[in-house]
Amino acid sequence: MAQSDFVAFLRVAHRVIGEYLKEVEAASAPSSVSVEPMAPRATTAVSGNGAPDAGRAPATPPAAPGSRNGSRFEEVRTVLVREMIERTGYPEEMLELDLDLEGELGIDTVKQVAAISSVRDHFQLDIDPTFKLRDHATLRKVIAHIAGRLETAGV
Repeated sequence: MAQSDFVAFLRVAHRVIGEYLKEVEAASAPSSVSVEPMAPRATTAVSGNGAPDAGRAPATPPAAPGSRNGSRFEEVRTVLVREMIERTGYPEEMLELDLDLEGELGIDTVKQVAAISSVRDHFQLDIDPTFKLRDHATLRKVIAHIAGRLETAGV
């Protein structure tokens, strides 16, 4: 594993473990305290220098709840994440939608293309000659592209 891949892995692992420990702490809080259910929170991405990256979108889909595109987004997300897990062996928690597939997760282009092709085949979509992998460097961008194609194709 290249040093940059290892550093990216450590950043993601640190964030996932830190969030898990916070949840464990919160769950072990005294039961006499009344706690209201929390709304799902967006994860904060970390930039190359270890500081939070405020320029990134939250990890939730951009479509409004209940919209057809939102359900398509979730449907494509489920299939693509499953494909990435099979090809990389990464746990689902590591595959945050806004992390750079190659730069931060270390997923090579061969695995990316194989996973995307599998998803395309799953939804029975033709090859898109305008699709450029370099323009779709995150899972969110790939998912949005495929969900948009499904919407326009009426599939």
